[in-house]
Amino acid sequence: MKKLLFATALLTALFLSACGNQKADSNDLANQPATRPEEGAELDPEVYPVYTRLAQDPRSLLDFCKAKGFPPKSSYYNRCHLCQDMRLFLYRNFPGAFPELAPASFYEAVIAEN
Repeated sequence: MKKLLFATALLTALFLSACGNQKADSNDLANQPATRPEEGAELDPEVYPVYTRLAQDPRSLLDFCKAKGFPPKSSYYNRCHLCQDMRLFLYRNFPGAFPELAPASFYEAVIAEN
């Protein structure tokens, strides 16, 4: 798997937020990942499997989620919709297992809307 730097992961996180169309506020600081690597540090794919798979190839995240029991829908509006569905699956079914799935308030808001 490619080496992933924290800066790349940060851009990925911004992309995920934009796709989710949810705005973060200062209260979300409490919902940040428990372990945050130093800027420029390589990310360990064992610790940050969502970020590293998305940066490598989004299909890799789909394969990862399927291996964990993710049942994809027959169709999605776009790739952002699929990505959000996969991340919600991981958030709901493996609470706290993926530190990059933050802030929690984003996922709780999406769950509340459904």
